[in-house]
Amino acid sequence: MATVKRIKSGPVALVLIGLALVGFFGIKYYVGKTGGQQAIVATKVALPALPDTLKSSSASTVQQLPLPTTTPAAKGTKVRMTAWAWNAQMGLLLANGGVDTTQGSLMAAHNIDLHIARENDTSKMEAQLVAMATGMKGGTESSDGVHFITLMGDGTPSWLAGANEHLKKVCDDCIAEVVGVLGYSRGEDKFMGDPKWLKNPDLVRGALISGVPRDGDWDTALKWAGDNGGPDGILNNPDEKTWDPDALNWLAVDDYIDAARKYIAGVCEDRPVVHAGHRTGQTQHVCVSGVVTWTPGDVDVAMQKGGLVTIASTKEYSGQMPCALIGIRHWDRAHRDVVEGLLQAAFDGADQVRANPAALDRGGEISAAVYQEEKGPYWVKYFKGSTEPDKTGVPISLGGSSVSDLADDVEVFGLAAGSDNLFADTYTSFGDIQVRNYPKLLPKKYPPVGDILDTSYVQDLSKKAPTMRASTDVPVFQAGATMTQKVSEKSWKINFETGSASFTPDAQKTLTALKLDLITTKLMIKLDGHTDNTGQGSDEARKSMNKNLSLQRANAVKNWLMQQSSVRFPADRFEVVGSGEDEAIATNSTDSGRSMNRRVDVTMGQ
Repeated sequence: MATVKRIKSGPVALVLIGLALVGFFGIKYYVGKTGGQQAIVATKVALPALPDTLKSSSASTVQQLPLPTTTPAAKGTKVRMTAWAWNAQMGLLLANGGVDTTQGSLMAAHNIDLHIARENDTSKMEAQLVAMATGMKGGTESSDGVHFITLMGDGTPSWLAGANEHLKKVCDDCIAEVVGVLGYSRGEDKFMGDPKWLKNPDLVRGALISGVPRDGDWDTALKWAGDNGGPDGILNNPDEKTWDPDALNWLAVDDYIDAARKYIAGVCEDRPVVHAGHRTGQTQHVCVSGVVTWTPGDVDVAMQKGGLVTIASTKEYSGQMPCALIGIRHWDRAHRDVVEGLLQAAFDGADQVRANPAALDRGGEISAAVYQEEKGPYWVKYFKGSTEPDKTGVPISLGGSSVSDLADDVEVFGLAAGSDNLFADTYTSFGDIQVRNYPKLLPKKYPPVGDILDTSYVQDLSKKAPTMRASTDVPVFQAGATMTQKVSEKSWKINFETGSASFTPDAQKTLTALKLDLITTKLMIKLDGHTDNTGQGSDEARKSMNKNLSLQRANAVKNWLMQQSSVRFPADRFEVVGSGEDEAIATNSTDSGRSMNRRVDVTMGQ
C-alpha cells in the first residue's frame, strides 16, 4: 500500500492542521467520552438494487477522441485537488492525462493545469481547504492548500457541518460547496461481514465493525440495519468506546484503507459493556468482525484475509453515493471559467471512458499513477466490477463504479424537465440519518443543501452545449410489467380524509419521506392500499366500498409521486393494488388498531 501524501511542513501548515484535526476529532470522539449514549434504532431506507438491464452509457452517440499524451502541458491556470482512490472519478482522471495535466488532454484544451494527489483522510482535506482559504484572504494562494476535493455525497452533511464552521472563520464566502458530480459508486462501497448475517441479520447484534463513522460506507451499514431485524430494525451504538450486545458497534478509524487493515490484522479491544445507554460495570473482549470500506479496501480484505462477504453495497443501494466535486465558494466565483472548464473536461472524459475501451485503459493507468498503487488493469477491472474467490475460496463481488457526464449532472441536479434534485434528496436523507444517530455531535444539524450546493456551473454548461441528450442513467420500465422478485417492503401510515382519497394536511411530511426513500432507486414500485373494517351497509357492500377506497388511496400516492418527478416516477414503474380491509395487521376493535390497518404497503422489486 502506498504511503498517503501529507501536507507540507511549516508553521502555518501545522497550525491549520491542528485546527482541523482538533475540530474533526473533537466531534468524532465526543460521544465516546460521555460514558455512554443509548443505542439508536437504525432508520429504514428503501434503496434496492440497480437492475443489470439498466446501463448508464452514451457510447453509441459519442465520437472517440485521441488519447492524451504523457507529456506535461505545463501551462494554463494552476489548480490543485486531492481525492480518495475512487473509480467514480475516472472521467476526470482521463481528462487530465496524468497526475499533472498533459498535452493533448481535455483539461489542457480548457487551459487548466491541474495537479491531482491522493488523500485518504478527510480531516487533512479540510486542513488543505482551510489553508487555501487563508491564503486567498491574505492575497496569495498557499502551496499547502488545494482548490478542490472529492467526497461521497451521502457522507458530506456531517463533514460539511464541521469543515464550514472552520472555513467561515476565514471569510464569509469561503465555505466548501458542491459544484458537480463526477460519477457514482455502484458496488465498490460496501458493508462486509460474516456470511451468517445475510441469512439471519439478528446475528449482527454485538458485532464490532471497523470504519469511518458518519461517512458513506457507514451509511451503507446503517441503511442495511434499518431494513432488517424486525419492525424496529437493528440498533446502532453511537458511542465508539463502548460495546452494546444488542447493537452495531464501531471501531472508529480515520480512513477507509485503515478500516480494512484493522480486520486483516485481527484487532481486538476490551470495552465497557452498555445497555440502553448505561454502563453495566462489565467489560467485554471484542474483535473486529466486519468492515465498511471501498476499493481497494474491499479487495485488500478479500485477498489478504477473506472470510467476509458483501452484506450490502452501492450495487443494492444504487442511488446512494455520488462522487461530489467540492470547491471553495470564494475562489469558485472568482474563477467561474476555470470551474466550468474543469467540469466540462471531466464530463467529456466520462463519455470517452464509456465509449472507448482504450480510453478506459488509459484512465486505469492514470489512476495507478495518481493513487500510487497497483497498475492500470487493476483499476479498470474494479471500475467494471469483478466477482472472484477471496483468500478462503469464497466468491465475493468487488468494485463497481460509473462516471457522469453533463447530461447526467443536469438530471441529478433536477435541471431537466420532469426531474428531481437527486443530490439534494440523497444529501438530506443521509444527513437526517447522521443527526438521528449522533444528535450530540450535530446539535446544529447539518448545513441545508441550498447553502452548500451551487448548480449554476452545470446549468450554464448545459445552456452552452450545442445539443443536449437525455441522461441515460434514468429508469426505464415496460408497460404492463408486474413484479416477480421482491427486494424490500415497508408499511407507511399516510393520513387521508375520512372516507376519502384526499390527503390530510399532516400527510405531506410522510409523503416527502416516502419520496426520499424511493427516488434514488430504479426498481418497480408496488403500492398496496389497506383500510380498517369500518363502513356502512352489509358486509359485502362495506368490503366492496373499502376495497375501492384502498385502491383510490394507493393511486393517490402514485399520482403524488409522479407529480414530484415524472422522470423518476413514470406511470409504468407502478403496480397499484387495493386490498381493502382483508389484510389487517392489528385488531379493528380499537382506535389504535384501526389506525395501524389504514396504511399503504410499498414493495420494491423487479
